[in-house]
Amino acid sequence: MMHEKKIIHRDLKPDNILLASESSDVDLRICDFGLAVSIQNKCFVTGKCGSPGFVAPEILRDLPYNTQADIFSAGAILYSLATGKQLFESATNIKELLNQNYQCDLSHLD
Repeated sequence: MMHEKKIIHRDLKPDNILLASESSDVDLRICDFGLAVSIQNKCFVTGKCGSPGFVAPEILRDLPYNTQADIFSAGAILYSLATGKQLFESATNIKELLNQNYQCDLSHLD
C-alpha cells in the first residue's frame, strides 16, 4: 500500500516489522518511517540511508532509486526468515558487510 501511495520506506529491516496482535502471526505492520520519502512528483530519489545488510545496493552506490529499493530490503528479510541467516552474514565487520552489500556480493550463498 505504501508503494501505491509512492512512498519509499528506505529502512526496511526485521526490527521495523511488528505483529499487529498477539493472536495473529500474519497481520504485520511496518513501523519507523523516519527515513521514508514521497516520490509523488518524481520517478527517482537519491540519498544514502538504510541499515547495513538490508539496504539496496543502488542506495549505497548513490544512484537514483525508487520503490524497488524496498523490494531488495524485503528480499533480504525474507531470506533471513527462510534460512535463519543474514544475507551478508559472512562479513566479519561493518566495513566488510557494507562492501558486500554495496557490491551485492552473494557469492557466499550455497
